[in-house]
Amino acid sequence: MKKVFVRNAILCISVLSVFGLLYSRKYVRKIFVEKHIKQGDGDRLEIQSENGNNESCVRNQNRYSKVKFFVLFIGYARSGSTLLGSILDAHPNAIISNEYAIDDKFSDFTAKQKTQQYIFNQLFKSSRTEAARGQRAATHPGLFNYNVPGQWQGKYNCSIMVVGDKRGVSTAKSLVKKYSLYKELREAVRVPIKFIHIYRNPFDNVATMLLRVNNQRHQAANSKYKPYKNRDGLLAKVHQYLKWVKNVEIVRLRYPKDVLDIDYTKLLSSPRRYVRRICAFLNLHCSTDYIESCRKKIFQKETRTRLKVFWPEKVKISLAEGIKALAPYRKFTFDS
Repeated sequence: MKKVFVRNAILCISVLSVFGLLYSRKYVRKIFVEKHIKQGDGDRLEIQSENGNNESCVRNQNRYSKVKFFVLFIGYARSGSTLLGSILDAHPNAIISNEYAIDDKFSDFTAKQKTQQYIFNQLFKSSRTEAARGQRAATHPGLFNYNVPGQWQGKYNCSIMVVGDKRGVSTAKSLVKKYSLYKELREAVRVPIKFIHIYRNPFDNVATMLLRVNNQRHQAANSKYKPYKNRDGLLAKVHQYLKWVKNVEIVRLRYPKDVLDIDYTKLLSSPRRYVRRICAFLNLHCSTDYIESCRKKIFQKETRTRLKVFWPEKVKISLAEGIKALAPYRKFTFDS
């Protein structure tokens, strides 16, 4: 009888010890998570389990251990790249900075800075700053606001799978000017590089560039605005645009399998389809919630800015001749 009592007592103590250990581990984990939340870095948030309950996600020490791709944007000013970069930054597993200019800054980095950790940290900080007080901030007062409510701009959910920098114009120029830049960046980030090329009707692109540089964009939004006349300025923008096109084409031909072309007009008319296409290109899972949030943010109708500018016939012909031999652009005309 005494032996049975002792055995039962030992068993009881063992069971209580196991429960105590489990509770202790859960409590310690809770403290760790709460401490991490209070640090305010904004990058470890709640995930939702299959049964709908919120569960805390504790990251690995290296937040970039699951990154698959490094993304660079190539393209043109006033082409929709800011919108697209903001949408991608809203994905729970993507961090996309806005105009950090890694293509310019990389050459000035020290050897210790030319590392995945340093580069990704800089882009992450840029993304967070943009979400807090830049164009992606909910309170941004400008003509265009790129905040995607309820999504992940400036933060991420458990793991980062894509990191990138949205800066279309100079990126292509830098890659063409310095051939070794691609190889050096690839060695530093230690993951494959992907390019997103977003483009729109060149006549709208050039017109918007002209209006912006002459502080006419806000006035042009008025339905009673008369077409802006500036022949020399318009011709200069056409020449500038065609130089950009040339640089982009060189990059597209160098890395054809790693470039995704996105027609801005089609993005606006079929947002769900094109958001899925971008996610597939980057091996990102797109939830219905994410897709719908992006769809609501994407403009419902494209602005035909070309109609806000007076186009002399010779300038029209100059632009049309410059793009007619290039696959993505030759389908466009002034009247299309």
